[in-house]
Amino acid sequence: MDLIENSVVCNYSDFLVAPLMSQQSFIEVLQGDQSAQADDAHLPARQRLYMRAKRQLSSRFSDGENLQRLLQLAQQEGITHMLIRMPYPLDAHELFELKRSQIAALDYADDAQEILTVDFRKV
Repeated sequence: MDLIENSVVCNYSDFLVAPLMSQQSFIEVLQGDQSAQADDAHLPARQRLYMRAKRQLSSRFSDGENLQRLLQLAQQEGITHMLIRMPYPLDAHELFELKRSQIAALDYADDAQEILTVDFRKV
């Protein structure tokens, strides 16, 4: 993840290739997430976003669901602008649902790089 002022530039696939959680009970997972959030409190917003996204995004969910969650996390952390590099084109329906959520202003460049530009200031 590259960091520029209050902006975040990241590869979407980085969040999905994070090591899967070890075999833990549901209670252990919840306790671990709560203690991890407390430990992250001293970090800059961009790093907290990255840590939270690594814990909460999963290849078990659709890209639309993961991106929706990523945008919510970024908004909660006070991120104002994101560039998200996608490893493949977004489905038209997923892009429509993201835009419909009105979390942020979105622009999608479906050229060779597949970049989703997110601006939380233009909502």
